[in-house]
Amino acid sequence: MKVLVLGATGKLGKMIVANLLDAKDDVYVLVRNVDEAKNTLQNNNIKYISGDAKNLNDIVNALSGIDVFVSTFGTSSETKLINVTKNIIDALLKTNVRGVIVSGAASLYLDETKTSRLVDNLSQVPEEFVGVMKGHAKALEMYNNVDGIKVSIFSPALDFEYPGLLTKKYGIGKDVVIYNTNNQSIVSYLDGAWELTNEIHNPKHIGERWTIGYTK
Repeated sequence: MKVLVLGATGKLGKMIVANLLDAKDDVYVLVRNVDEAKNTLQNNNIKYISGDAKNLNDIVNALSGIDVFVSTFGTSSETKLINVTKNIIDALLKTNVRGVIVSGAASLYLDETKTSRLVDNLSQVPEEFVGVMKGHAKALEMYNNVDGIKVSIFSPALDFEYPGLLTKKYGIGKDVVIYNTNNQSIVSYLDGAWELTNEIHNPKHIGERWTIGYTK
């Protein structure tokens, strides 16, 4: 399988790339600086593509021959996140490539009544996180409002623990936060990367958003 990863040099992206290489997939990464990416990822089996997600044509060209596109793209700039999301949507529409997209947890409903989300009340959230939370929520709306693309959208638990442990044991839900027996919403980056890799190889959530979290 040929997989293109955007955000490959980030914490989660690196874990997904490692999983894909272990599975003997053909891994491509779209990066702005190839030399820096090679220094970070340290693997000669990766195919590096120079480009910028802020440029639609760079994404479209990178998707040529690709089976699955994965985005772990994140930024503190709400505007930049929205612009990149628009480019991703347009590129997937043009190429008909399947996408696996990482979104934020702030847009998950806090309980089964589905009346409250963290993103709806950010008064207690540090200012540096407000933009990315709002951006991911708006990006989710953008994906949900588009027909004709095959995307699975992943939101982690509210507490996304780095790196945490690889347990492969967690609950799976859709748009409501999953809590453990201590009423905590938590999951590790390693389990998040594991779940995303499973979706890349064996899609179960095309056309929907899903989440995971420990139940014990």
